[in-house]
Amino acid sequence: MTDPDAPELAEPPAGRGPEFSSEAALRRSRMMANYSMVGLFVLALLVVLYHIGDFMVPVIGAILLNLILSPVSRAMHRLHIPYSVSAVVIVVVLFSVMAATFYGLSSPVSRWISVIPEAVARLENQLEEMRGPLINVRQATREVEKITSGNDGDQDTGAEPQRVVVSDPSLTTRIFGSVTNMVLEMGLMFVLLYFLLAVGDLFQIKLVSSIPRLRDKLKAQHMATAMVHDMSIYLATVTLINAVLGTAVGLALFAFHFPNPLVWGVMAGLLNYVPYLGAVVGIGIVAVASFMSMEPSAAIWPPLAYAAINTLEGQFITPSIVSRNLTLNPVVVFLSVSFFAWFWGIPGALMAVPILVIVKILSEYITGMEPLGEFLSGRKPKPALPQDPAPTAEHDSIQ
Repeated sequence: MTDPDAPELAEPPAGRGPEFSSEAALRRSRMMANYSMVGLFVLALLVVLYHIGDFMVPVIGAILLNLILSPVSRAMHRLHIPYSVSAVVIVVVLFSVMAATFYGLSSPVSRWISVIPEAVARLENQLEEMRGPLINVRQATREVEKITSGNDGDQDTGAEPQRVVVSDPSLTTRIFGSVTNMVLEMGLMFVLLYFLLAVGDLFQIKLVSSIPRLRDKLKAQHMATAMVHDMSIYLATVTLINAVLGTAVGLALFAFHFPNPLVWGVMAGLLNYVPYLGAVVGIGIVAVASFMSMEPSAAIWPPLAYAAINTLEGQFITPSIVSRNLTLNPVVVFLSVSFFAWFWGIPGALMAVPILVIVKILSEYITGMEPLGEFLSGRKPKPALPQDPAPTAEHDSIQ
């Protein structure tokens, strides 16, 4: 006899017995296992990339530089200049420009570094008046600790335990190690860049030819061509915008008689590769340097000029020039820049946005990645239009 108050159980579809629920549970378990495997693979990949960062940073840098400079190489090839010769010319010119820039900025940067101890001493003198109350609070805290521990300070509590202090590497050792690593990474990046430019489209052709089916070959060829084209235009456009912004910041600081405006213009152009965080860091550094080297009444104008130029570029110039198809979600950009800055340091922060753009372009051509591309996009999704209801029999009779 059944209980009338007991809930009714959902019956399986007609023609299917208890094995239907077992099949559904099996599919769900397989799906969860696949998701778990993907999650473990991504986690393991991140761990590996973190530990080989010294190798991956110059490799990714060479790939991004190849995307920027490949149009120049192809243009030289159309002028019947071999790829190997054009690669040598491009790499030598790029290396010369970077070396000349570092050499020209080394003297003013060293002067600013030499001024830092004097500025710190001046700041300590200005904060000397604030140390009195802090010292009184510290002494009161020590007296309270003596009272609560039962030690009046007059009794000998025994010899103080011996402390073992591990000395850190000296500043010279750390600087030498950093410079050595940077030189090795730059050398690897330039050598790899030469090979990428020297082979031309050979790597892309080999990748397409390795795909078995003709339909997939055509799709891969179209995807590779579109990605190289879009990334080349995007990186070249952003580089030009950052160069103009650095020039504008340098000229504005020169107008305010700011010391070494060339240094700060180059810094502003480089930091603009890091959205949001780069502008905040640059404005903060210029503000500190301004109050260190200028009168308080005039020190506020250089950081304000920097902020105004950066706001004009970020809110009006870049959105009107960069293609809307390559715009990104600001929240995703901020999180990715923060993550890659922690992951690979300053080079990671500089490469975060180009990596996001590459992922977004790939998501538009790879089946199943469309939701990821829509999530990364900075465009608002189009509202779904309401569909007309299906006509009923009564409606048809009225017609």
